[in-house]
Amino acid sequence: MEGIPNLPPHLQGEFMRNLENIQMKDSLSLDKYESSCVEHCAERYIKMTQRVGLRFAESQALQQKRAAEAAAGGK
Repeated sequence: MEGIPNLPPHLQGEFMRNLENIQMKDSLSLDKYESSCVEHCAERYIKMTQRVGLRFAESQALQQKRAAEAAAGGK
């Protein structure tokens, strides 16, 4: 990387873009174990968010029911 400051500005930018592209490609290639791990974690995350959403909906329904009962009882 010592020679980068000696490059013209347009070549410095091109060099950095190419370097970033190579790094991105390297970081995106996963082996079988890593891919399996990511899939497992993603599945667990999706299931967890579904459970949280369901519990939230149940809580909202209960609050609405209590609010309706309080409004009906106050009349």
